[in-house]
Amino acid sequence: MPSKTTPPEWRRAFLRALGRCANVREAARAAGIDHATAYQYRKSNPHFARLWEDALASGRAALAAGRVPEDVALEDARPRTIRSSRSGKTCVMATGAGRWNETVEEAFFTRLAETGNVREAARAIGMSTTALYNRRKIWPAFDKCWDEVVTLATERLALSLLTSANNLLEQQEPPLPEFADMSVDQAIRVAQLYEARLRQNGRLRRYDRKRPPVDVEKVKEEIIEKCERMAQAAQK
Repeated sequence: MPSKTTPPEWRRAFLRALGRCANVREAARAAGIDHATAYQYRKSNPHFARLWEDALASGRAALAAGRVPEDVALEDARPRTIRSSRSGKTCVMATGAGRWNETVEEAFFTRLAETGNVREAARAIGMSTTALYNRRKIWPAFDKCWDEVVTLATERLALSLLTSANNLLEQQEPPLPEFADMSVDQAIRVAQLYEARLRQNGRLRRYDRKRPPVDVEKVKEEIIEKCERMAQAAQK
């Protein structure tokens, strides 16, 4: 039993975890104590109470970016997410089935990278596009990752189109690799979304439906023509 002048052994671990997850219960689990013990000690020790508030403020500031710290230690194995507590404060919380968590987020971005289609990616995780767009407005890190994934999908689909067109021109030995789940329509759609985002200084918007529809065959002809010029230049 520690004296009034000697800090308990769990204090440092508790404050460190609290500064990472901003969740008293999870910090108590990480320190190997019951959360009631931490509250009782805070009530009797003003200095610890100040350290507690500082750790909470630090943790909430770190979580404002929208990312769960990799080293947050939770007692259970449930997926984690960042959300508001009952008091309205930001913290890391374990989530149950059917809730947004790290696993769901990874599945969403994986499908978004494959297709460049938000609606398709939302369908893959069983969520509405409205919920995803709302989350994007709330969490800057999620918004940033969204932009990066769409950019990656744009470049990936463009590469797929070029390799497919090049393989049509001449038999490669071996042929250039094809990419799965690709289509000309998907590539053009992603390119349109990416172009719209650039025009809006980084803010993604819906594709302007007033613009005339893209002629897919014309785009394919332009790509093939470009590949032919590249092949001719390489032979010189």
